[in-house]
Amino acid sequence: MLVDSINKFLKNTLFYPHYLEFKSLKKDSAYAYEFLDGKVLETGAGDLFHKNNALKINNKINTYIATDYSSWDDLFEEANNNVSKFGFITKLIYGSTITKKDRLDKVCDATSLPFKNNEFDSYCSYEVLEHIKDVDSFFREAKRVVKGGVQL
Repeated sequence: MLVDSINKFLKNTLFYPHYLEFKSLKKDSAYAYEFLDGKVLETGAGDLFHKNNALKINNKINTYIATDYSSWDDLFEEANNNVSKFGFITKLIYGSTITKKDRLDKVCDATSLPFKNNEFDSYCSYEVLEHIKDVDSFFREAKRVVKGGVQL
């Protein structure tokens, strides 16, 4: 479709409103992915952007478990409906639909993880702390599930 072709082109130019934000996110994330290896746990995985990209870039990852406290399916459906409602300009800027996201591996709370002690080699979480009410529990759980723990 013509709108999708224009959208793909614009996303890679300064005309796209979020171009610099996405360019920076991709660069910074790619750097962070280099530090992951073995069995990886991500909390706050949302639309699985980081999981999908980390697995493409880093062949040291053998298992990647993506979690979040909600599956977000209803919000993605609502976003698709809104994109459809607002016409050509919105479709041009954001694409004809919000891509249906992959399923999370586990829906759970990052402050009370349903995993064994020392189960993971790597742990990551992106743009999540501002959503956490009990930050101490968040870090305690991260330390508990990572092999060898983490010095906090």
